[in-house]
Amino acid sequence: MKDKSAYIFTETLNLYQHSGIKGVTMDDVAKKLSISKKTLYKYVSDKVDLIEKCLFFDFERKTKEFDIIISESKNAIDEISDMVKVFSYMIKTYYPVILNELEIYYPEIHEKIEIREMERVYNLLKSNFIKGKQQKLYRQNIDCDLIAKMFIIFYFSRIDNEIVSCRDFANPEALKEFFSYHLYASCTEKGFQALAKI
Repeated sequence: MKDKSAYIFTETLNLYQHSGIKGVTMDDVAKKLSISKKTLYKYVSDKVDLIEKCLFFDFERKTKEFDIIISESKNAIDEISDMVKVFSYMIKTYYPVILNELEIYYPEIHEKIEIREMERVYNLLKSNFIKGKQQKLYRQNIDCDLIAKMFIIFYFSRIDNEIVSCRDFANPEALKEFFSYHLYASCTEKGFQALAKI
């Protein structure tokens, strides 16, 4: 049952990534999965339930990826470097397509996902900054809480005007530049030596 639901949510997410959310019907999903709608309705109650379950399934899947990174990284700099790769992949794949429609057509789901995402990103980064200080890779006077919150503002900003637009930052290159800026401002001499190896 669990494997079947994982298959349904994975394939449906792939469909959303290519076609968006709004235009994909339950018939489209059933056809894509080569199952009947009756079978599909054993796992979800309606389209809104399917969208929400797909996104939370993906959230948990990504959380496990971050857990693996944390457990396998040699140090805080390797850890944050690998995290940036996952964040970049997330931005490059479904985020531009799915999140825009989610915000417009399914605002309640969007809000739930965004709050959980903010919590996850905040906790990941704050833990990384604390670890980096403990490992003498980051400066001891860094305010871990404040820097993590600064990143939340950067990552989830809704500013959009003639001077600056959040769309300018919704790409992997901007994300990498932001983290490079952070690391070069935060590292100790020992940290720069670790950074040079990446």
